[in-house]
Amino acid sequence: MQQTQFCVILQLRHKISEMEEISLRDKSWQLRGEVLASARPENSLLAETLDFEYMTRQGINQSLSMHPVTMYFFCSFYILKKD
Repeated sequence: MQQTQFCVILQLRHKISEMEEISLRDKSWQLRGEVLASARPENSLLAETLDFEYMTRQGINQSLSMHPVTMYFFCSFYILKKD
């Protein structure tokens, strides 16, 4: 039983060292995060599909109908907030 546990531990250490080696290798420019143009090949961005988010405020949904009193308070708050 001791020998079996020792073999398992050796296998795990070997697997861990392999994974560490892979994670410490140089990554391609696509996997490095924010990359300057000088750090990537020329025109390489043209071949990529970019995925990014816009950080904007959502507008008011015009399809919703509000109760007139709610609309009055909403507009009053909005006008006071702008000043």
